[in-house]
Amino acid sequence: MTQSALRDLASLPLREDDCLAWFLIYERFVNPQSKWKRHLDVLPHSFHNILYFTEDEINMLQGSNVYYVALQLKQQVVSDFAELQQTLLPDTLRLLHAEHSADVLMAVFTLENYKWALSVIWSRFVSVALDAEDNLAKSMVPVFDMFNHDPHAQMSHGFDPTTNAFVLRSHQHWTAGSQVCINYGALPNHKLLTLYGFVLPSNPFDVVELWAPMSDDAPYYNRKLALMTGHGLADHATAAPFELYPDSLNDELLAYLRIQRLDVGELSSDLIEVANFAFEPVHDDNEKDTLTALIYALQQMLEAFPITVEDDEAELDAIARVDTSDHDEESHHVMALRLRVSDKRILHAQVNMLQELLLPVLARMNENDQD
Repeated sequence: MTQSALRDLASLPLREDDCLAWFLIYERFVNPQSKWKRHLDVLPHSFHNILYFTEDEINMLQGSNVYYVALQLKQQVVSDFAELQQTLLPDTLRLLHAEHSADVLMAVFTLENYKWALSVIWSRFVSVALDAEDNLAKSMVPVFDMFNHDPHAQMSHGFDPTTNAFVLRSHQHWTAGSQVCINYGALPNHKLLTLYGFVLPSNPFDVVELWAPMSDDAPYYNRKLALMTGHGLADHATAAPFELYPDSLNDELLAYLRIQRLDVGELSSDLIEVANFAFEPVHDDNEKDTLTALIYALQQMLEAFPITVEDDEAELDAIARVDTSDHDEESHHVMALRLRVSDKRILHAQVNMLQELLLPVLARMNENDQD
């Protein structure tokens, strides 16, 4: 950036991604002498992340949280670019006017190219610690950004100041002739689709996010929030979602909901004096309320999908039987189906586990009623 004709822009109070995107557009579409030209020329011209989904393709995600993320993100990108047209574009025209006409620059610094640049940053840039203080900088590392993702890959990477080089190290054996992959991290499918533009058919780190905020006008809000804080759960009362897994229940979610459902008597009782009490059932009435409320919420999430998981699985099977030469693995349609199937499987698994947990609670309560 320091050698770029736009270097003065780097001192402006910009979002990091916006600054990088603006420089990428300049280097890719304006500067024929770019030091990055050979690499920029081989980058994809379009991507498969959520920004490149059509309205009909986004509608296929209805029921999934990604549906709302997609609508929000596409709107945010349009809004951010409109802001840059007012802030960065005038300075860009001023800095480049000696070599390029305003018409040429206006045709280059467009929403479509901004969307392309953001997609390059999201899917191909890497945060690198460049000094001993571990200050991170987003960086484009040619060739490294061509590696595909394997959630099981045992790889590490980083900048080596002694050689002034970016180093990739493998901590596993690779068979000769096999594809070497890196690990983007323990990312669920909704993040892989949103940022990278693909979905794994079998993702060991897949989750469904569940928001359960507590309204500040809820009864005994301050007392319950204090208890949640003591349990390390206060963030979930405002913004942070819970993660739902395919093979286990979220103990933090159960504790949070148990606290939400405490009545005034329980809030004044000795039971809340025990540290982290809500990580165990409080009593059967509270547990029944907690589990039934959560089961209902998850069933509502399942009903938000237009069709069943069985229908989605049947469609995926039909697509898989088609000759691969006629099938694009990066099809947005296929990715949406895979995401929906994964979400629904997780939700069904959660409901089944919760129902198993609820049965003995109901049995005890029924037995007590008979006594």
